[in-house]
Amino acid sequence: MFSARAALWLTLGAVVVSAEPLRVLRVSPNREGDATDAITVTFDRPVASGLDQSVDPRAIFSIEPRVEGRVEWRDPVTIRFVPAAALAAGATYTVTIATAFQALDGSRLERPYSFAFRVRGPQVQDVSPYNGSPYLTPGTRFKLLLAGPADLPLLESMLRIDASSCGRGEIRVKVQRQRRIVDADERWRWYRGFPPDTVRDRHRVVELAPLAPLPLACALKLRTPVRVDSVAAARVFQFSTYGRLVVNRAWCAARNEPCPVGPVYLEFSTPVKGAELGRRVRLVPAVPFTVGDTGASRDSWTLDLRLQPRRRYLVVVDSGVTDVFGQRLSEPFSTTIATTPYTPTVRYQYGRMLVERDGPRSPPRARGPISGPRSARPQRCGASASSTALTCPA
Repeated sequence: MFSARAALWLTLGAVVVSAEPLRVLRVSPNREGDATDAITVTFDRPVASGLDQSVDPRAIFSIEPRVEGRVEWRDPVTIRFVPAAALAAGATYTVTIATAFQALDGSRLERPYSFAFRVRGPQVQDVSPYNGSPYLTPGTRFKLLLAGPADLPLLESMLRIDASSCGRGEIRVKVQRQRRIVDADERWRWYRGFPPDTVRDRHRVVELAPLAPLPLACALKLRTPVRVDSVAAARVFQFSTYGRLVVNRAWCAARNEPCPVGPVYLEFSTPVKGAELGRRVRLVPAVPFTVGDTGASRDSWTLDLRLQPRRRYLVVVDSGVTDVFGQRLSEPFSTTIATTPYTPTVRYQYGRMLVERDGPRSPPRARGPISGPRSARPQRCGASASSTALTCPA
């Protein structure tokens, strides 16, 4: 229902004609819009009253090229056109409002009002493998998630893989096909809604294939447009391919942290299965160890074991260790790690507590293991001889 103010304009309009001409305050889209945008035109005063004398919006609204859709009054001052189908990406549309009507105050447009807007291409929203993925193989294929159907030849002309960091220059990319999101697209399935609505969901997955194998041990940049549009800016996704297998380091204590009994950490340049560590890694003197999941593949592993404080151990990785890509170490790896002493600690309760009047007048305390010099004993907390309440500092 329209407001009482609009009805008042209608009543006054029968006897009063405004001296000011009717004007358009704003339009949407303004210059550029998306394929699913509704088109609105807002006037500076009420035109539609909601009564029988309302202006038929279909008689004054037109769009070129012609588009099927629904035109209506959104409110007394705004015409809204909702396209029946998505507008064509890259196309320019011209909207015209005719002068064959008057506002509720009797004013009219001085001349037909026209404006034009261009439809932007669909946005590139995501990539698979995810941005920043390491350990790609030479035959990796990519997928792009788009906000809507795209012009595939235009998209293909804007795609490149930059391998200049390893001296390979640019690698061209072929668009294989465009499809809807399916269950196999685990990261993107929620875009379809629940339950999936294939009518309303306009997202598309575009499958890409590099025209040459990706070089190994290389930092890569997949260059795409922000939108599949001839005037769109560029967007960059970064990846890297796996290199040869090496042991980067093995350590126990890091950044001056104490490590009296372990664990030991191992870091590889590529993922290695946990089962490989049980067969190919050992410590001298021998210490048994376990890993969290022998079936998992990781580039960093923790050896769960118990070492002795203030001792040195040799960590040896056999050259037979194999990574998930079938590569073996070129030579055995060994390094020495040193455990630290225990950190002297004293733990005790603090705050207000009750103690015996004739006792030692000291809160319960526990001394941690100490492998260094004897630590100072904790000071007793003071209390008056007549009080059973003891206050100790934190």
